[in-house]
Amino acid sequence: GLAAVELARASDVYVEPSLDLKQARITELSARISADLEENTRAASLYRRAADLYLKVDEVAEAGAAWGAYARLVASEDTIAAVRAYRRGIELMEQVDEQRGVMVLRRQLPTAVQDTDGLDAGLYELGVAVALNDTNETRALTDSEFRETLAEWDFEFERLDLADTRARMYGTAERYDEALTILGDIPERMYDHGAEQQGISSRLLRAQLMFASDRVDDGLAQLEVIIAELRTWGDRESTIIDMAGIGARALVRA
Repeated sequence: GLAAVELARASDVYVEPSLDLKQARITELSARISADLEENTRAASLYRRAADLYLKVDEVAEAGAAWGAYARLVASEDTIAAVRAYRRGIELMEQVDEQRGVMVLRRQLPTAVQDTDGLDAGLYELGVAVALNDTNETRALTDSEFRETLAEWDFEFERLDLADTRARMYGTAERYDEALTILGDIPERMYDHGAEQQGISSRLLRAQLMFASDRVDDGLAQLEVIIAELRTWGDRESTIIDMAGIGARALVRA
């Protein structure tokens, strides 16, 4: 029913969709609800079913998005299945030149590939994502229709986010000093760009990398900056306590 309402709101002239399209949309909605309820096995099955139903009615981009949602859902438990699902979603979206969706899945693929095939393989996929972002930025400058299709995609923030991802990947591989070098001033640049929450998350990454490389005092200094900023955001006491806990555990280990 909610899916039908969504369809009605999308157009002034409401045309009854096919039963298959209705079923696809409601199946996808059911998958989202199941995932929110942490019924992950049911949600995974429903996302795969939704993808099949979307393909049946030639809604290729939506099928790709459903595969992407499935991949994110299973990534922590079955990275091989997640990688396959990401690749399937990318393949489908590329068929219809749904570049926004392709960039979203390309952004998420590298860490899953690292989990299955190692850092070098993950970095290769990250390089593909960086190149795609740059290519689409150039295309958007010369193609007004493509620019409208991408809506408000932020190419500069994407570069910052992908650099943050690269640092996280090196950190996962326990190459902490290299990760810190790659991270550089990314947290501050994110914050200055208007992405305050992502900037805070990136600064936390810097603190964690410093703790991992035995630079405890420097890591604590980063946490102090985070806590000071969080105090200006209103009711963030639980998050502030979490940050303090991270610092306390680092001191205990030291």
